[in-house]
Amino acid sequence: MQRTLPLLALVLVACEPSSGTILYPDATPPPGDDDDAADDDDDDDAFKAANTLVINELMPGNDSAVFDENGEAHDWLELFNPTDETIDLGGWTMTDQWGVPDLHTLATGLAIEPDGHLLLWASGLPDRGPDHLGFSLARRGEAIGLFDPDGAQVEWLPYPAVPRNVSWARIFDGWSEWEQADVPTPGGPN
Repeated sequence: MQRTLPLLALVLVACEPSSGTILYPDATPPPGDDDDAADDDDDDDAFKAANTLVINELMPGNDSAVFDENGEAHDWLELFNPTDETIDLGGWTMTDQWGVPDLHTLATGLAIEPDGHLLLWASGLPDRGPDHLGFSLARRGEAIGLFDPDGAQVEWLPYPAVPRNVSWARIFDGWSEWEQADVPTPGGPN
């Protein structure tokens, strides 16, 4: 019996069987932890806190959970600064397209205090202000990247499909474990 499948736009992703490393099509995979490196704390890796700026929480299907300065609900993401210094985001870039790391350049003067959070609207409307990004988030899941002013990748974060008005958040600020959060905390601690 022949089965007909619905036509979907798919990106095939291959995994390296021995390490589980995701290989991205037509691109070099983003750098990450070296799974072959000796590590006495393998069991604790899932809970290690970040020591650099990170994407901390995101909501790709915001209909009514959080509103911007104009009273509109847009997709959003939150950055977290776990360091003890203020980070000026001028020249940092973000993207949802692996081959275009500078899709959106963050404005000079946009900063995050130590242990601080910054809410950015993934509205696709960058003319609305420095906290509005030039792209939106796919509710079905995708990946987003954060790059420093020198173009070095700080984070490449794949995220799964997330229900409307539910966020995808680190369990604790800056930690490596993620979960769906029915009660989002945009701009505040997870």
